Amino acid sequence: MSGPGRIEAGAIEAGAVGELALDPFGFHRGLASRIGGLGGNVPGHDPIYAFHTPYVAAARGPARFRIRFQGLSARRGVLVLRIHMLPDEPSAAARLVNSARIQLNRLVQNGGEAEIGFEGFRGFTFAVMGQVPDDTDARAACLEVTLDRPADPAELADMAPEDIDGTRFGSDALRPVAHLLSAEPPSLAAPVSQPCTARQMREPVWAEWCRALRLEASPDPARWPTVYTLQTLRVYAMLEPGARGLLLGGDRALAAALRARGHDIAEALAADAGAADADYLCGMAGLRDGGAIGDMITSVKASLGRLRPGGLAIHLLPLEVEPGIDGAFRRADLERLALTLISRRHEVARFKTGRAVALGGTGVAPFGLMVRRARSPL
Repeated sequence: MSGPGRIEAGAIEAGAVGELALDPFGFHRGLASRIGGLGGNVPGHDPIYAFHTPYVAAARGPARFRIRFQGLSARRGVLVLRIHMLPDEPSAAARLVNSARIQLNRLVQNGGEAEIGFEGFRGFTFAVMGQVPDDTDARAACLEVTLDRPADPAELADMAPEDIDGTRFGSDALRPVAHLLSAEPPSLAAPVSQPCTARQMREPVWAEWCRALRLEASPDPARWPTVYTLQTLRVYAMLEPGARGLLLGGDRALAAALRARGHDIAEALAADAGAADADYLCGMAGLRDGGAIGDMITSVKASLGRLRPGGLAIHLLPLEVEPGIDGAFRRADLERLALTLISRRHEVARFKTGRAVALGGTGVAPFGLMVRRARSPL
């Protein structure tokens, strides 16, 4: 797919062996840069614009953009680097993958060189941009930008689509958003990706589900994963009779409630290999059994392969409340996992945070991560 500001892999000459040299100003040709001496002569619409490369395909796995200023001088100002990814789909919107800040006078001391990394996936192209939001006296003679691991054109051509029917359940209530994080407090009535908080266990919907499960309506974070999961399935139209669900890690109350609603429920201990035939899955293994964070991340990624395209995954993960707990996610860990899933075309519900309530004596709180599998082939 080609278009404004996008080039195909191999469309420009390589720099060093294995590297792809990019036009630092290829996305906005002719525009003047915030860094004196660079770019064109036309004043731009963005007063903090420094540079913006075209979008290019990267090899799978870790990759880096390298930025090299020649003849850089600066006493003040900050350079903000941002990597955006763009799906290979019509009218797709770019999303932020990674960002970094560096004082321009420190960049001068580093010889004018900086790097910023990301993870490459097929079906996406990537660009790096620079901004200088503060007052600056920076000037440079030249700017070079390279990508260390461009995609192999042969790999791009070998992308056979999957022949899997999408789920007929679900709603469009879960939509892609420009920003992953929300400043709003989490609500059980309108669940997204969120931790258990005391406020949610005072909502009317908490008492409603407790009655349906024949449980006391008193606040108990041990019940929150089951109630959150059922409420999420209801809000996103997955509770209709006939839906097929996969439960990972075991939750007898949840399984009974879903079967009572006419669902075909399969249970497994982990996201092992299998056909992509579930409309939704609920993963409790990470919260109940713990383990290494890397193993839990691998399980979350693998589980999406068990879903039909457009299917919904709800994973309950241990969130660190007290510092130093082994096998507990920090918020930054969850955000990195979410960005990885987004870069693979899956949709992750917006994150809402609050004062999480820990499970008794554990130092961790349940965190619900909500993901919808990509509707189109990966």
